[in-house]
Amino acid sequence: EKSRIDPSLSGVWNLSDADGGHMIMVLDPYDKHTWLMSLIDLSGVADGDSAEPASPADDDAAKATPSQPAFSAANADLLKVTGMSIHKCWLTRIKGETFMTWESKTLSETLPDMVPEAWWVLRVRKSGADTFYLDSFDYNIDGLNEVKTSKQAEQIIRRHVNDPGFFKLDSSPRLERI
Repeated sequence: EKSRIDPSLSGVWNLSDADGGHMIMVLDPYDKHTWLMSLIDLSGVADGDSAEPASPADDDAAKATPSQPAFSAANADLLKVTGMSIHKCWLTRIKGETFMTWESKTLSETLPDMVPEAWWVLRVRKSGADTFYLDSFDYNIDGLNEVKTSKQAEQIIRRHVNDPGFFKLDSSPRLERI
């Protein structure tokens, strides 16, 4: 209830991985506290190729195919949706750092008495107006991977928020505004 969305994060963001995969994150304000976030997985389809899955005989050809460039309006028609997940997300400030919590909203979790198994929490690290990173934690520090309540997790984060090894910066996804 204390969270407020950051309007500068609302919108559509591109995330490309090292393997040439693409993901689009849409942060759509749900109310003044939260976003409805859609994560859309995309895969590249070379110009003229079928969107159908390749046969096992085509494996070598697929491995030799260079990855598609980052998502843009110019190549959007060459990509197909291969997966999607929906989350409700919000921001929390801890010792001057901003964290984003993702609560999965699959159909089964929206039914009465169903609760998500886990919530994802990532540090938001802005790099200009159109780029930000989502930093994950080393969950082995102080038993962060075994906490049962958000209060326990917040206490561990508060203790280690300034520790250089607490965040896994080498695997932080870079998101760029589309």
